[in-house]
Amino acid sequence: MNVQAATNVNRVPIDDWMVEQANAIARETVWDKNGDQSASQLSRAMKVALAAPTRRVLEHWIRYQWARETSQDLWQKRSGNSTIAQRVISVLNQLPQKLQSDPRATTVTEAEVMQAAARFFGYLRRSIIAAAKGKLAPGEV
Repeated sequence: MNVQAATNVNRVPIDDWMVEQANAIARETVWDKNGDQSASQLSRAMKVALAAPTRRVLEHWIRYQWARETSQDLWQKRSGNSTIAQRVISVLNQLPQKLQSDPRATTVTEAEVMQAAARFFGYLRRSIIAAAKGKLAPGEV
């Protein structure tokens, strides 16, 4: 990955894709009415994404949270055929390619990937809250 900043990257398709991924994760997971401790875990994940220098560091934090008894409620929860942790890591690993897919993007920095990761955690947090309250319609994008 080059270290120069991407110029004129159109965030709309990327952010729409992240919202679709967040909604799919939330839709394919069984939530209690309060969304468990998920909202606070995802708020922390947003902060870690903004502070972490690389996806590898962020993934390390997610795997640590996944292993901890006190935060397993979110990260070990089943979503489709995987855990939420596995699905989130998959989305994070796709971000550089999604950002680079904009025809106007010449290079993508790790900082841009981490900013996108933070936005994804925000979208996931909102999707989970909506799903827990029964407000995320099936198949809604």
